[in-house]
Amino acid sequence: MLLRLCLAQITLWCFVIFLSIEVGAGLYETRVIVPRWSASPPESVWEWADLRATNAQVAINPGTRFWIYIAPAVGLSALLAFAFSFATGGAHRKWRLIGTILALVVVAATFIYFVPNIMLLLGPNSHNIDGARVKALTNQWVTWNYLRAATGMVGWLAALRAFSLPVER
Repeated sequence: MLLRLCLAQITLWCFVIFLSIEVGAGLYETRVIVPRWSASPPESVWEWADLRATNAQVAINPGTRFWIYIAPAVGLSALLAFAFSFATGGAHRKWRLIGTILALVVVAATFIYFVPNIMLLLGPNSHNIDGARVKALTNQWVTWNYLRAATGMVGWLAALRAFSLPVER
């Protein structure tokens, strides 16, 4: 039983660390990077896609340089922290479950919706998409991204709350 509680704490530590990195990076990307390519679609989207295609070595491309590593790390650590939640009890378990479930929702939404759509918008074939569709997809992506960032922040705060509570059996 002591081993399970120790593993529960270790998984929570890892989860909070990875989620902290993801939430911070997500807020930075939402406030700094996304407005640069989504400012006036479709032109800004096509310009950003062209910049990434012609200057691949130096272009800002967080998907392949950062998110491809941190999103699976958050997902795996959330799954482990979720599994070990049942070794704990009380308010600690409640907040831990809220944090892990919200993080898993964010990771799932990232791979199901955000990645395919950002690849469509900023990929090499983005010029083949009608301008009105690019504008609609961009506006939808940006709107849903705010919701994803808020959900990640709430999950992170819930995980920190669990982190601050004693582990009960």
